[in-house]
Formats: sequence, structure tokens, C-alpha cells
Amino acid sequence: MNLNNVAALSNTPLAPLKGGIIGVLHLAVLIVVGILSSSLFAATYFVRPGDDLRPALARLVPGDTLLLRGGLYQLESMRIDQQGTPQKYIVIAAAPNEKPVLTAISPRHNLISIRSAAYVIIEGLTIDGTLPNVDAIKFEHGHASHHVIIQNCEIKNY
Repeated sequence: MNLNNVAALSNTPLAPLKGGIIGVLHLAVLIVVGILSSSLFAATYFVRPGDDLRPALARLVPGDTLLLRGGLYQLESMRIDQQGTPQKYIVIAAAPNEKPVLTAISPRHNLISIRSAAYVIIEGLTIDGTLPNVDAIKFEHGHASHHVIIQNCEIKNY
């Protein structure tokens, strides 16, 4: 195996291998870390009322979880257009033992707009309608979504 290829995989320059078995183990660890770090580790992010959800949603990649802390989220709109994979859904959910409540502040936008999303789970949110003519959750026309699971959510006052 070419050592330059291993360094490219791990983004870490390699020192000359020394020490027999220790050098081989070092090389093996670099290979494994280089391969796994880019594809297997999912992140969990937390947001709280008052935070801008857009950057938090934009950073989600397959396998990631966004947990909403309890409290009132007054939103113009929450757009969900992320795409997970069959093996790594993206999860947007209430933090354990907490109750996030989402309400719309704009009569021009639906509260949750789902556009071209795939392999996403939305769980444990309370969606409280306070404005007329605003949908709680809308799968937008012309933006096909699939494998979107909405579970254990409460939609009220619509």
C-alpha cells in the first residue's frame, strides 16, 4: 500500500513507520479513522426557543438528529428539505422529556413546509395553530418528498 494514499484518506501526514507492530497498528488506526470519520459518525444538535432554526436545519446530513428543547418556538416557517438515506434517517424531534411548541407568526407561510425531503423523521412536536389560513404541515406541490415519517406529534387549534 502506498503511504501517500493512506495520508490522503486520513488527511494526516504520516511519519515514517517505526517500531514494528506499533507502526503497523498506527497505520491501521489512521486508515480506519480516515475512512470512518467522514461517513459513520452522526451528530446531534440542540436548539432552544429563540434560536434561528434555519442554520441548524441546513447543517443536517444523513444520520444527524436535531433536538428541540422545550418551550415556545414562534416561527415564520420551518422548511424541511433535507435528505437522509434508507440506512440513515435525519431526525427532527423533541429533546427527551421536553415539549417544544411551534406556532406560526406569519399568515403568508405554512408552519412546516416539506419540500423534496427524503428519509426524515419528525417526532414529538406540538404544532399550535394561532393564525387562520396557515397549514400546520404542508407537503409542497411540485417538490416530491418520500419516506417522511411524522409520529407522536400533536397538531391543535387548526
